[in-house]
Amino acid sequence: MPDEHTDPAEKAALNYFRLLSYQTGPTGLWLPRLRTELRHSLITLTERSRVPAPTCRDLGQWAAAIVLDP
Repeated sequence: MPDEHTDPAEKAALNYFRLLSYQTGPTGLWLPRLRTELRHSLITLTERSRVPAPTCRDLGQWAAAIVLDP
């Protein structure tokens, strides 16, 4: 995982995930919570991605490039 974060929400989500992964106690109690927080962390990271989602035009250009360059 990255060590530097520009977004406070991204940093908080990853730090919370790190804390939960080292939590002690019965696995049955913390594993469901870890799964929930991991899902939340991944959604947060995906929503804050610096790479924009591809557009229909991008997909068309990629498909044309594949067809033209076998």
